[in-house]
Amino acid sequence: MLLDRCLHPSLTDDSDTLYKARVLVSILWIYIAIISAVDIWLSISEQISQTGRYFALSICISMQVGFLISLWLLRFKAWFLAAAHLMVGATAFGIAAGVAVSGGPMMAPATPMNILPIIMAFVLINKRAGLLWTQIILTLHIGFIIASTQGFAFPQLLSERSLPMQHLSHWLIIYSAMIGLMFVYDSLNSRLKAERDAERQKFRHLASHDPLTNLANRLQFDDNLEQSLHRSDRHKNMTALLFIDLDGFKPINDSLGHDAGDVVLKTISQRLQKNLRGMDTVARLGGDEFGVILEDITDITNLNDIACKLLEIIAQPIKELPEQPAVSGSIGISLYPAHTRQKTTLIKYADTAMYAAKRDKNRWCLFLPEMVDDTFLQE
Repeated sequence: MLLDRCLHPSLTDDSDTLYKARVLVSILWIYIAIISAVDIWLSISEQISQTGRYFALSICISMQVGFLISLWLLRFKAWFLAAAHLMVGATAFGIAAGVAVSGGPMMAPATPMNILPIIMAFVLINKRAGLLWTQIILTLHIGFIIASTQGFAFPQLLSERSLPMQHLSHWLIIYSAMIGLMFVYDSLNSRLKAERDAERQKFRHLASHDPLTNLANRLQFDDNLEQSLHRSDRHKNMTALLFIDLDGFKPINDSLGHDAGDVVLKTISQRLQKNLRGMDTVARLGGDEFGVILEDITDITNLNDIACKLLEIIAQPIKELPEQPAVSGSIGISLYPAHTRQKTTLIKYADTAMYAAKRDKNRWCLFLPEMVDDTFLQE
């Protein structure tokens, strides 16, 4: 971005500081351009006396020097706060000097512009800076008013004929600057809100997903299962709960290392996600155990095709590893509401069916009532 050429590279590390620095650079270059145009007008205008021209040019050049130093601080020192304060100070100085040589606080066209550096400090720096510059500018303004009421005669270097146009031009500048600053303020607020929402979404995702596989974790799985069962009641259809345990994972983890084991888990996770519908839930429940929620089951015979497909993709070699090891899967399935209407019992039945499948490995089992007694006998 063109504005970034005026910034020290370290200012791009923080998005909030970068955005404010870009706004500051934009304002500085606009100010320099406007004051340069004023310099040209002062040099050729016949509506101002020679003395007035001298003072006005001195004020303008002083402000431009301050703005250029601010740009230098941003580019070579990365001193954003110093540059922002200098910009606000140069603006406040220029306005105060303009008031002092154009009739004082009660008559000067520049008097209403005192609000601009205050708003700049609030928007571009922070609340403390805004209050500081409010105090400085207000103290100076009150001092001018007291001096005026005590009989001090402020010089008027503007011709009486040019005063109406000067008042109009200053008010136009104020309105334009206020609109621009409020736009910046709104943009900053919108940006911060978007970043805050993104951060919340990030933490919400981290709290509900397994960090290794990016699948739903057990907490999210339980919540999704609860919602799936409610939908099943509403739509009068079945929900299938699948528990999958990987056969042969531990030898790979022990012989090739935990990093290889992580690759296996991530690969299997990706395969499961790719071969199931978007409406289905795939979760890592812990270790090498996965859970799947299949909604809108209308025909039990479809489960055979789904389960066989999952066993097939699980058993494919892990090509992401040089050794290309392979694992198999044991799948236990329970159905809601065919087997039970209780979530905890549904989970228990799927787990029971999975352990029944593990006896022979690389197969799937649908829960049967006799499995409960058989499981208890095994225990």
